[in-house]
Amino acid sequence: MQDQAQISDGQLGFALLFVGAGALPAMLLAGRALDRWGLRVAAGTVGLLGVIGVALALTAVNLRVCASGSPSRVPPAARPT
Repeated sequence: MQDQAQISDGQLGFALLFVGAGALPAMLLAGRALDRWGLRVAAGTVGLLGVIGVALALTAVNLRVCASGSPSRVPPAARPT
């Protein structure tokens, strides 16, 4: 995967760091949602957000463009023609 994305060891480690950094606030928010609205509503909301995220990733023409938010930040070789 690292070779396909053409990223260094440091860039991969930095990206993996944000997986854990994003998980902590997500768990805190999920705990509060469970306490406030109960399991059914919280699980349904999290499931819906997951489906939306997967749908966005699958419909992206180019994941680099999707992640950067701007085609101008993508190198010319990675732009779809």
